[in-house]
Amino acid sequence: MSSSAATFWSNHQGYAVNWFQFCAPYIWRRVTGDPKMPLTHWALSITGKPAHLLEVGCLDGKKLAGLLKAGLAERASGMDIAAGAIERGRDLHPELELFVGDLNHPDLPEETYDVILANGVLHHIENIETCAHALRAALKPGGWLISGDFTGPRRYAYSDEEIALIHEGQLMLPQEIRGDLFHPDQIATKLQNDPSESISTTIIVPTLRSVFDEVIERKYGGNVLQRALTKRFFRTFDAAKPEHVAAVERMEVFDEAVSQDYSSHLLCFTQSSLGGEQQFHEIASQRDDLACICELTPKYDVHGGRRIHSRIQNCVC
Repeated sequence: MSSSAATFWSNHQGYAVNWFQFCAPYIWRRVTGDPKMPLTHWALSITGKPAHLLEVGCLDGKKLAGLLKAGLAERASGMDIAAGAIERGRDLHPELELFVGDLNHPDLPEETYDVILANGVLHHIENIETCAHALRAALKPGGWLISGDFTGPRRYAYSDEEIALIHEGQLMLPQEIRGDLFHPDQIATKLQNDPSESISTTIIVPTLRSVFDEVIERKYGGNVLQRALTKRFFRTFDAAKPEHVAAVERMEVFDEAVSQDYSSHLLCFTQSSLGGEQQFHEIASQRDDLACICELTPKYDVHGGRRIHSRIQNCVC
């Protein structure tokens, strides 16, 4: 599987516009409380500026180079299974320390990194327990793993109930931008091309909990939006049309409502020593520009589509 995945990602030419990019303000608000605060920037403001940052699954290092240029790390290394991507990255970003590695069979130096980023990576890892132990060992004492990932159905095996919710969201869109209603056959080719796709979605969080002392989770949904927004939508959506904008806003309300308990995407903070949860909230509470997440998280009446802004009980922020 690793060799097939390496070939797939070596030939990968970047992402088309997708829900994660289009709905970034929605995602950022759900995690950070601020629709203008990118997730990684916010996460690094919590962990502190790392002396040495590692991104696993970095492809050619484009994002990592941006973080280094923005002054969010003193030193930046990147690892990816795709040798072709790493080779391109070394030419494009000589300031980065890029190397080829397989998280299914990791060989990382111990106690080396202050922060490790794993964005959209762990759901591709079959030997995820081995991977998690290696990531923890590679962190300096007190270091942080920041993992944003797809935690939805393994290999996209959506249930009838999940598909029905996606359809309900799609039908909120005007017909001219809707596209075909979602069916799993639409993503079958992606699964065929990448045998590692979504192989470990359901065990990411349990594995992190078993390996790290604490796991701090922030849900950002996508249960509906990821599949409801089609290629046709991205081609035809017009931000100048109020009816298009209003439809997307309704879908975001609906997506948040259905992902309150079970979210298909999570941002997880884990720390290599005890005290992570307490330290996380102590730092967040000291930041003037980071509002209380619990207070900014609204509850929703799903079918009524009503926002009910109320502070969640037992707020820990």
